[in-house]
Amino acid sequence: MSATGGQPDVLTRLTTGKVCFDSTVPLYLSELGQSAALAGAFRGRGMIPAAVYREIDGLSRYAFPAARTLLEPRPFARVVKLSGDELDEVLARQRRWNGDRVFDDPTEDRGEAECIQLCRRDPGSIALCAHDHKARSDPDTRGIYMLSAIHVCLLFALRGIAAVEAWRLYTDLVRRGMNEVKNFPPDRRGERLFAQVVENAKRKAAEVGAAG
Repeated sequence: MSATGGQPDVLTRLTTGKVCFDSTVPLYLSELGQSAALAGAFRGRGMIPAAVYREIDGLSRYAFPAARTLLEPRPFARVVKLSGDELDEVLARQRRWNGDRVFDDPTEDRGEAECIQLCRRDPGSIALCAHDHKARSDPDTRGIYMLSAIHVCLLFALRGIAAVEAWRLYTDLVRRGMNEVKNFPPDRRGERLFAQVVENAKRKAAEVGAAG
């Protein structure tokens, strides 16, 4: 299935495409006991830059203890190192966001900046699952397909979790401080829409399977 212009649609990206993760969605999912589900849903397709690995590792030692399950016994996604030239672009991006204070705290927004750089290797095929508004509004994300927590919950529903449970997971994420997605407010209206999206996605997947 393809979206307008021949680009893969969200269902294709969720079920078969490569996805680069910023730290926020995995961190919150780990606190809800979903590290294994995340790793399984994106096995062989998920990736994180080295800065995101370091951020998760650091936060697992105090603010997000459950995040250790994202890294052990193995990382939930493949860890990718950037080249020297790519890291120069990452620093320039951080300076654009934060000015010269990047030299005082080079870790500020580092994960988000490296995620964008990794996706820019192949923006047509690597989607970015990011929460931070700086990453989402940066001009360098032009052409990069953006995913969020609601998309991950949708994939969970497609992989065997009941739609009502996937929706409850999303509302738990919102209650813990993640921004809700505009079209999916954590109320009955949002729940009905989510259930409809899940059913439509399952029907499309079945149609593709039958055609193949």
